[in-house]
Amino acid sequence: MDDQTLPGRPASQRALPFGLTDAPTPPPPCPEVGPDALFAWRGGAVVLFAERSDGPTGARWVIARGWPSGDRLTDVRRWVFDTPVRFAGQVRRLSYEATGDHRAATDLARRALAWASAQDGPGRGTRLT
Repeated sequence: MDDQTLPGRPASQRALPFGLTDAPTPPPPCPEVGPDALFAWRGGAVVLFAERSDGPTGARWVIARGWPSGDRLTDVRRWVFDTPVRFAGQVRRLSYEATGDHRAATDLARRALAWASAQDGPGRGTRLT
């Protein structure tokens, strides 16, 4: 009888070729994701999702727009911006196109700017014009 068939031996101690074991491999560490990691809005006939993405040139804000169809989105389009202000401007434009409500679109843009600025860290004075 060899090591692989000995009863009562834990899986992590069984001999496998080339020094491998059949013990489970833990998953790689996952970055912390808080409740504010995504910006989401639904209005008119569209859904907007946004997140901050750190790239080789620094922080970027990514926004995606799609149309709900059952439990999925169709015709999804995505934009990437270097600054929270430009990101918030696109949120305003997309929400205005979806609802036709200028005041609601401006309010949503202010919320988007506050969210993006919070993702960028305190003390980064940004202003939506």
